[in-house]
Amino acid sequence: MSFIRRKKTKDGKIYAYEVTSTWNSDKKQSRSVSKYLGVVDENSVVLPKGVSLRKRGPKSKTQEAVAPEIERLILDFGNGFFIQESIKQSAIYEPLIDFIMQHPELIVLMAYRLCQPGPMYHCSLWISGNVFSSLHPKLKLASQDISRLLASLGEESVQRLFFERYLKKDSGSAKNVIIDATSLPNNIQSNWSAWGYSDGGVEMQFRFHCVVDQVTKKPLFYRYVPGNISDISTLRATILELKSMGVNQSFALVDSGYCSEDNIKLLREHHIDFLMRLPAGRSLYKDMIHQHATKLETLQNACRYGNRTLFIASA
Repeated sequence: MSFIRRKKTKDGKIYAYEVTSTWNSDKKQSRSVSKYLGVVDENSVVLPKGVSLRKRGPKSKTQEAVAPEIERLILDFGNGFFIQESIKQSAIYEPLIDFIMQHPELIVLMAYRLCQPGPMYHCSLWISGNVFSSLHPKLKLASQDISRLLASLGEESVQRLFFERYLKKDSGSAKNVIIDATSLPNNIQSNWSAWGYSDGGVEMQFRFHCVVDQVTKKPLFYRYVPGNISDISTLRATILELKSMGVNQSFALVDSGYCSEDNIKLLREHHIDFLMRLPAGRSLYKDMIHQHATKLETLQNACRYGNRTLFIASA
C-alpha cells in the first residue's frame, strides 16, 4: 500500500515522497520504502525532479496526475442497490413501471422502508450516505412530496390498473384463499377511516381484505373498505371483483363476522369451499357443543395438523 508524504524544510519548501509499505517474510515485520517525487509548489502541484519552483514550464500530464487527492464521501452501495435490483426483477415492477417512471422516488421509499424502520421523511437523510444519492440525484423527498406521492399511489385507478396487469401475468395456481378482513386502526384523515368495532372496542379504522395463493403463499389481490362496513356485507363484492379480473377462488377462510345464510349460499353458488367460524351466540353453536363436546376428544376424532393434534368430528 502506498501513500504520499510531504515534508516541510526550515526554509519553507515542501517535498513530496511516495511511501510504500512492504512485508519482510524473513524478519516477519513491515518496512517502509520512500521514493522522492519532487518539490510542491504553491498550488499543491508536485513538480518533477529537476524542475525548480522559479523555473518551470507549463503543467504536464504527469504533474496533473500526482496532484493531491480530494476527500470524497463514502457511500453505502450494498443494501440500496441490491433492493433496487430485486424490485426490478420482482412481479410487481412491470405493472408499476409507468408510475415508477413518473415517480422514481417510489423505489427509493420502498428500499428505505425495508432497510430502516424510521419515519418516511428521514429518507432524504438516509440516501445522503447511500448509492441512491448517485443513482437518483434529483429526487423530491420532502415531507410534503412524500405525502403527495403516497396519495397518488393510493388512488383507486392506480390500484385497479396495477391488479389488472399483475393478475394477467400471474393469477395464481387455482387454489386461492380469501383471508378474513383485518382491522387497521388509524387516525388518518381519510374517507376510508370510520368508527368500527374490533377487538372488543370501537375505534377509527378501515378494513383490509387479502387474497393469497394457497400453494405459493403469494399475495394476489387486496381491497379495503371503510371501517364502519360490516364484514358480512363485503364477501360478495370481493368475490365478484376477483371474478372480473379472472381470478377463481377455490377456498375461503373467513371469521365469524361473515357467518350468514346469504354468504353460505353465495359460497355454494360459486363452488367455493370454505372454513367459517360459527359465532358463539348462535343457537346452532350451543346445540353442537351440547351434542359433541363430551365425545369429541377421542382417538377416532384425532387429526394431525402440522405439529399439532386437533379433534375434529363431522356433524
